[in-house]
Amino acid sequence: MAGLDAKGTQLKRDSNGAGTFVAVANISDVSGPSRSRDAIEVTAHDSPDNYREFVKGLKDGGEVEITINYDPGDVTHQALDADFEEDDL
Repeated sequence: MAGLDAKGTQLKRDSNGAGTFVAVANISDVSGPSRSRDAIEVTAHDSPDNYREFVKGLKDGGEVEITINYDPGDVTHQALDADFEEDDL
């Protein structure tokens, strides 16, 4: 499959906890998710043909990285700062 043009992709945050989403300004790059899955070795002395054996382990959904041209005067960036400083979950 050919690559896709992602121009116009938006990062939105819930502005009031009630499902009202507002786009964060000045997004310049989006990458990810960097998904992975563990391989658990289960090799034993009686493994066939002296080959190592593995089973599927836990999945990690990875991370999505967003680059923002940060503007401390922008209200959407101020909201992200407030989210970071908030101690409640």
